[in-house]
Amino acid sequence: MYLADSHGSSSTAGSIEQRIVESNPMLESFGNAKTCRNNNSSRFGKFIEVHYNKKFQVVGGHISHYLLEKSRICMQAKEERNYHIFYRLCAGAPKDLQKKFKLGSPEVFNFLKNGSINDPHLDDAGDYKRLEESMAKVGMDENDRINIFRVVAAVLHLGNISFEEGDKGGSSVAGNATKSLQTTSDLLGIDKNDLQECLTTRIMQTNKGGAKGTVIKVPLNHEQANNARDALAKSIYSKLFDHIVASSNKRFEVTSGQFYIGVLDIAGFEYMQENSFEQFSINYCNER
Repeated sequence: MYLADSHGSSSTAGSIEQRIVESNPMLESFGNAKTCRNNNSSRFGKFIEVHYNKKFQVVGGHISHYLLEKSRICMQAKEERNYHIFYRLCAGAPKDLQKKFKLGSPEVFNFLKNGSINDPHLDDAGDYKRLEESMAKVGMDENDRINIFRVVAAVLHLGNISFEEGDKGGSSVAGNATKSLQTTSDLLGIDKNDLQECLTTRIMQTNKGGAKGTVIKVPLNHEQANNARDALAKSIYSKLFDHIVASSNKRFEVTSGQFYIGVLDIAGFEYMQENSFEQFSINYCNER
């Protein structure tokens, strides 16, 4: 971001430089988190290209990202936190937005409450305001921002859906989680029965019996339903992050660049008592 900032001046700086610079704090909100070693650790890697014309003026940029740490979305160590955006949305969103998305304190969400909630070195409410400013300067209008926050809220409510064993095997959404099921469905714009079916059953297709075989719905037990919920949350958030990066790239798209400088920002190294394969892949990629 220094390259784009330093090559802009009061006479030459325009929306391109500003959008590239402001994309960094925006992506940090969605891809950075507090860890045991760093209050703002990058949990994804990115390669930033700043493109110049023959006069060495910034004419565009491009961001490539890789290895977003998806396991953090559903669980964190006691001293660590989920991605910044979840806490910032809960603490700093306007009251009407909090009411609309049925948000509350982090303690009421299963995807947040087991980690570190309060940190005197972090200002979640203030950081939310700065995030809104960055998103606006990148070029996202109010509707874009609200839709992004809607999906973030949906992930939080999805984590509050719990299951109970069914009478005939399989599982169903627990009685005390029906409100979370309804809220998640409303935020995602889907039918709650369809969502429940996706979380409690899987599709199995036989190799024989017609052109494509016979489709069978297999019920999931309690543990499998929990895994399905977590997998869906990871997938939704990962797709949202892809969308944010792609949307940013469109707003400073390169059309006439002659040269570019690339900056690699690797994901933060972490060593945990139980390292997942995902963390192994991140550390291995950093070392290479």
